[in-house]
Amino acid sequence: MGFEHPAFLLLPVVWWLAVRRRRRQPGLPFAPVGLFAAQLRPAPVKTRLPAWLGTLLLLLLILAAAGFHYSQTIIHHTRESRWLMLVQDLSGSTRRPSGSPGKTLGDIALDGLKNFVRQRPPEDLIGLVAFSSYARLLAPLTFDREIIMDKLNQLDRHSTNPVVRRLSAGGATNVSYAVWLAMCSFFMTLPQEQRPSFAELRDLRLRLAGRREVAVPAPLQVLAGRKGLAIILFTDGRIKATAASRDLPDFITLGMLLKKLGIHLYLIAVDGRVDGQVAALMRQMPGRLFLLPGRLNREKMLAIYAAINALERNRMLATSETVPRQTRPWLTGLAFFLFLGLAALRLTPEFARW
Repeated sequence: MGFEHPAFLLLPVVWWLAVRRRRRQPGLPFAPVGLFAAQLRPAPVKTRLPAWLGTLLLLLLILAAAGFHYSQTIIHHTRESRWLMLVQDLSGSTRRPSGSPGKTLGDIALDGLKNFVRQRPPEDLIGLVAFSSYARLLAPLTFDREIIMDKLNQLDRHSTNPVVRRLSAGGATNVSYAVWLAMCSFFMTLPQEQRPSFAELRDLRLRLAGRREVAVPAPLQVLAGRKGLAIILFTDGRIKATAASRDLPDFITLGMLLKKLGIHLYLIAVDGRVDGQVAALMRQMPGRLFLLPGRLNREKMLAIYAAINALERNRMLATSETVPRQTRPWLTGLAFFLFLGLAALRLTPEFARW
């Protein structure tokens, strides 16, 4: 708040001194006004209104030239956008019967995923990874719900998609591979100047392989301050602490890195086949471990995804924006209209004669 050119504020003082000096100069003597008839005297409005308007016009021009400016704070309320990676097990064991008649375990898991996606607000970014002996990114993080629903439909056991059919033929559950791929999907959302290249991701994967003490790489520290990132993983295979391959980080190492990045991990494990180290890690990191019986029905699966939806609810965020405001435009406009009014007043016969 202040004036851009405060020196212009001295003009009223200069103007007042000039008027005062002029009034001190002696003038020609005239007969007093009282000698005239009272009806010939002009009304106070006629004698003073033009002077008042002229003075106001001058002050407006001076304030406009001085350029008074101030700042206004505007509060914006927006819904938080969450980034969610869905990780679905497609190994052959998911085709075993579930607790719902005519439904396999994979069928009810897929129903839960679809219902979860329908419940999420449009501000969320959602991606999809499927895995068995290996993992594949089927959909990167996107706002487009049609893409996600189409990819989920392709996970159906009757699907003719060649990628899904190859994944379904796998018998193992490579959870570490799937979590690594889902985590890399978050890295791809970073700005281009901070986004790691393929070679950098490969080097990071090799550095993490076989290690337990991990540090967040410098380019990825910006992601650590981002809230609302989550991986939702469903599997019916045994989750081991060790990795299935030497060039992949094990689940414990990945979990520790997810913890430091602030990424929530929701692990839905059917039959409760979870390594003790994995269970201990899940108790320390953000997220939740769901241990479920093998004969799981559709209602229970929907309730689990509804619980995850409630845990990952979107907050209303308030952001403030300071907007500079200038008074010069509207002061100049007001002075222009006042000038037009004063000119019209001078041209009016009732005022022109005085």
